[in-house]
Amino acid sequence: MMESKESLDVIQLNIQRFIDSKFTDQKVLEVVLQQYGNLTEVQQGMIEPKMYVIYRGKYDYLFTGGQYNDSCVWMNKTIQHTRFERELSNNKVHFYIEAVKILLMLFLENGDETKLKRARKYFQFITDLNEYPETSALKDIYREDIEILKAVKDGQGLWTETKFTVPIAIKSISNVVHVELEKENIIAEVTCESGMVNNTPIQTNGVLIRNQDRESQVGNSTWNIKINRYLSCEKVSPIDKTASVMQEKVCKIVNLVIDRYRLKTNEYWVKKIYPSMVDGHSINYGADDVIFRKILMYDRGEYILSTDSTSVEIGDISEEKPIELYKKMFLGAQTYLLTEDLRECVLLLNIAFENFTYSVVCPQIVSLSEGKYEANFYFGLKPYQDFFLRDYLTEEQYKTAVQRKDIKPSGTSMYAIYKILWTESKTFSGNISKTEMNKLISTIRHNRNEFIHGSLSDRKRISVNNVRGQLDAFDKLMSLISS
Repeated sequence: MMESKESLDVIQLNIQRFIDSKFTDQKVLEVVLQQYGNLTEVQQGMIEPKMYVIYRGKYDYLFTGGQYNDSCVWMNKTIQHTRFERELSNNKVHFYIEAVKILLMLFLENGDETKLKRARKYFQFITDLNEYPETSALKDIYREDIEILKAVKDGQGLWTETKFTVPIAIKSISNVVHVELEKENIIAEVTCESGMVNNTPIQTNGVLIRNQDRESQVGNSTWNIKINRYLSCEKVSPIDKTASVMQEKVCKIVNLVIDRYRLKTNEYWVKKIYPSMVDGHSINYGADDVIFRKILMYDRGEYILSTDSTSVEIGDISEEKPIELYKKMFLGAQTYLLTEDLRECVLLLNIAFENFTYSVVCPQIVSLSEGKYEANFYFGLKPYQDFFLRDYLTEEQYKTAVQRKDIKPSGTSMYAIYKILWTESKTFSGNISKTEMNKLISTIRHNRNEFIHGSLSDRKRISVNNVRGQLDAFDKLMSLISS
């Protein structure tokens, strides 16, 4: 703590230095705030009347930098200060125009209706003061306020536009592609231009294309997507924690276009995109014909300083001993989830699940049962103890029905196979209840039959989070059986 009188003298001197700089010296401003924080509560009360210019300066600085959330704190400090009421009308108008913009941006980002209500209140204050912006910059902000408020009231007119380049080698698309995400009430206009990677060694005036350039060694593509809504580039997507709300939707839109492109051109090798593939992109936010927020370069990619080894040892490989199919299919299913191909993910997951069941679980049952179950027991006549109607037939009646071919060989359901494993394996049954086991199986198989038979074509009925839960269920089941 500084001595009482000296500390107050120093902070007053620095406040005056900030004023003399025409309220632009941010270093002095930060020094004042630090010194103010070191004062006692009594000292702060003594210097508080002079802190108004500091609060206002911090507010203006954060607003200019587009740091709307932080600037809201200083907006409140400024407006609550006793000095604010004595401000000139044109200064108040300046303050309120910026405050309306801050509150509207926070409303658009988070949907906080109290911010919208407050923005409308401050906008009315501007009208009541009968003073209008004097500088061109303030006039632009004022017009942005008007257009955003109008678009919010009308329920239309807001838009998000982003442009970025990804390592996907495809031809340019000659038209504007209209894409609709009905569930999200999103309509997008998409354009795509083919390009070449910067390190391509060949110079040509023609179009250089490498056949089946899956890894984009020669080509890339630049996409421009304009969406009929404000989509946050800061708020984390509830679907993909590595992406913003905007990035997740943009990747989904691009991948729908890539699906159609592959079908149209038969370029089956073209990959889909996911958020971390986008190194950086420009973003414009607008209302009708007014752009109210520009971000020249945005990158949400996650970079990690890892202490893990940068190399990995791989043992000897024999073509005669391939990786188990279920492991490869499970990896493939996770890749499909990354690009939000949910149907493909569910189907590949269930191929993995069934292969794991027949290649791992069934042999375990045969081994543990000590002769009760033979190889391929899952298809054939069921032992009497596993027959689903055994409560209604004696064992003799069952044998007679088999001889008369009233009961025929049939496949064993996944539930029945795992019920046998649960009965035969004390380790497995000791780690999970039968109810929980059936729940895992049900989760894994959710929508499997509907997709295979084509009775669930509406993507709106499944979600990324649900499918991720299916993958987690299979991973847990495998770990319980392998433990």
